[in-house]
Amino acid sequence: MSRVGARGSFSRTRAGRILLAAVGALWIWRVAATTLAAWLAHDAPDFALWLSPGSSDALVWRTEQALGQDPQAPLESIPALETPKALAESAALLAQGVAAPMVSPDLPPAEREARRRDVARAWANAPLDARAPRLLAQLADAPDATRALMRESLRLSQHEDLARYWLLQDAFVRRDAARQIELADGYLRGQPSAYQLVIPFIANLVVGDDAPLLLRALQANPPWRHLALGQLPESVRDPRSVLGLLMELKQGPTPPTLGERNAFVSYLARTRQFALARQALEALTDEPDRTVGLGLFDGGFRRSRSPSPFAWKMTFADGVSLRFAPAPGLADKNALDLQFMGRTVDDFGIAQLMLLPAGRYVLTGRQNGHLLARRALRWSVTCVETPHTPLAHSDRLSGGETWTDFRFGFEVPGHDCEGQQLSLALDAVSISERIVSGELYLTDLALERAAP
Repeated sequence: MSRVGARGSFSRTRAGRILLAAVGALWIWRVAATTLAAWLAHDAPDFALWLSPGSSDALVWRTEQALGQDPQAPLESIPALETPKALAESAALLAQGVAAPMVSPDLPPAEREARRRDVARAWANAPLDARAPRLLAQLADAPDATRALMRESLRLSQHEDLARYWLLQDAFVRRDAARQIELADGYLRGQPSAYQLVIPFIANLVVGDDAPLLLRALQANPPWRHLALGQLPESVRDPRSVLGLLMELKQGPTPPTLGERNAFVSYLARTRQFALARQALEALTDEPDRTVGLGLFDGGFRRSRSPSPFAWKMTFADGVSLRFAPAPGLADKNALDLQFMGRTVDDFGIAQLMLLPAGRYVLTGRQNGHLLARRALRWSVTCVETPHTPLAHSDRLSGGETWTDFRFGFEVPGHDCEGQQLSLALDAVSISERIVSGELYLTDLALERAAP
């Protein structure tokens, strides 16, 4: 090979290597720019678009920021621009019963069109990105176009919660109860933590012509039923409507569970609607459980962690130990065991709520042990409305070498005493009267109507 030919071959080889290096560098820059753009898309979308003009993530995030929203944020509230027009639209939806309105963005026409172009380009680059049709829906001018794009967004991804919420709100405004239930079902199955946004829509279906649709949905026993029934009393105008719904469920194939009944009655007791709580117990509970709440709950001290609103509530304190334990000398029986340390005892006690009708009653029980105290440890019954005025109290409890009986009577008045509290406490005033030692067992508490 001549020297000229060798030089030509070398030149071609060198040029090929330079070209290959340039292509490699360009490819590396492309990969690096795309990766960096994806990383910066959320926090710096404009810079990300300078690095990679076609970045769909950056185009989407820039539009999200322009709309004043962040879909990655928790959904306790729905984002909306706080402009006069947006606030007015929100107020109108609030007046209709929407708890957290999602309104159209109030942008200048030029910016709205620029954001539309951004999102359209993003969707063209990433046709499976569910955010793009949802953003185009938010920027659309016609309600029908908005609705179609929101449906497309939800079709592409069942996790597009803003689209689902807008469609739920839209179904509510259009009074499409079947669609509301369908969307609420999907929302509560996928995002049960966002129930505060969804339950108000369900609450509007409890009464009225659409109530049978909600009843059928709840009779199917969806996984969110317990949550919904527990929250409905706080979302409806009158909790008696929820009682009506529970009574309808009781007649169907999936009656309310004990937990669902307890949740409703607990709400009524917590809000001191004792008359309605008593009515709910009578209507929802079958014999022999109907006496629970209308009588004494767990007088044998066996259920230390019952979810019932009528279960014993303990107040623990220094100087005393309270527990449910086997009753000494009584086979297969439990007792309330109080062990005092021989030093000053802070405020302690055990109590339960009762919903007794007006009348005279007698409470009986048994005690064992040995207690040394300057002041009395005794049971008392008070009206919840007037807790500082006992209806009656037992004699002093001090135990005994063997099991001994105790009893006391009281009368529930016919007014201002819908709920009562049975409680055990130390009747002490000064610090010296709080020094107690010994151990006391109590069991076999029972409540019965007094003879006329």
